[in-house]
Amino acid sequence: MRNGIFLNTYSVVEIGNKYYFWETCYNALFCYSIDTGTTELLYRENGSGTRYSTCVKDGEYLVLIPFGSDKVCLFNYITRALVFVEIGAAAMFSGAFKYGRCIVMWGWTKGKVKKLDLERLVIEEVDCMKDVNVVSNGCRVNNTIYGYDGDKNDLYAYDMDKELIQYFDCDDLRMKVSTLIFLEGSLWLFGNEKMAVKYDVLSRTSTSFELDAVTVNNNNLDALFRDACVVGSKVFLSPYKAGALVSIDYKNNDICKEIEIGEDEIGGVFVDIAGEKMWVVERTNEGNASCQYHLLEDGLEKKNMLFLADGKDLIKSNEITLESSIFPLTDFIDVVTEV
Repeated sequence: MRNGIFLNTYSVVEIGNKYYFWETCYNALFCYSIDTGTTELLYRENGSGTRYSTCVKDGEYLVLIPFGSDKVCLFNYITRALVFVEIGAAAMFSGAFKYGRCIVMWGWTKGKVKKLDLERLVIEEVDCMKDVNVVSNGCRVNNTIYGYDGDKNDLYAYDMDKELIQYFDCDDLRMKVSTLIFLEGSLWLFGNEKMAVKYDVLSRTSTSFELDAVTVNNNNLDALFRDACVVGSKVFLSPYKAGALVSIDYKNNDICKEIEIGEDEIGGVFVDIAGEKMWVVERTNEGNASCQYHLLEDGLEKKNMLFLADGKDLIKSNEITLESSIFPLTDFIDVVTEV
């Protein structure tokens, strides 16, 4: 796979021969055409700060999930009509899960998980989640979203079909959990301690092990890691520290090690591109610059030195290109314009 050039975005929707994404620096919705290799500005909001993040497709609409906005935006990519659904206050959702004719929007703390009814275009409370102190990402497995309650120090499962929540005791849970991933029938849990917990969903048993090779300190943080992903037999962790990536060989006695990168590079998010994993890090000594790595089972392959424009002026469509083999983009993408 050759290097690609993208703007700063968290979510891309592929429709036919086009990619749609909300660009967080310019607060604008873009469309990239595979056929012509050009990018078109579709809609832009005024004001500073990020407005939206996750983008979800529903029929002819792209549903933009707020990350600072006080409303959900629905954009008809055929007619280009806009529909807004008011929330009532500025909201920040870390993700969205479409289920039937609803979208569950995943917020933080109590009462911040909402549900968008796509038929009636109204936002509703998720009653069973009102008292849950949501402090982790949501990990979807079929019709269930797993998470961690910061008050109860327990795992829970939110059944989107039955609108019920169930708690699970986890004896090995001796930390605040911020990141969950699902792997071979088990939830892998990471948080503010140098340890990992594997929780078997069926047997409801858990095992834990220390991440002895991790040198990052918690410094009273609620989390040691920003993100996690799986490549082959490895679990990769993106730590809140510069200069390293953490890997766990879960098929070989859970061996943990740190992979050194540049001392001025601090971990960001993982990106899933056509089954290949990419990792985007921030270069702390160069402002809004980033570097992109290709995650391999046996290490890292450095791909691009990426650079973010200053954000004062909207860049022109002919300045945005994609010089790569064509591939679908899924999940979170946070890469920027190549130097």
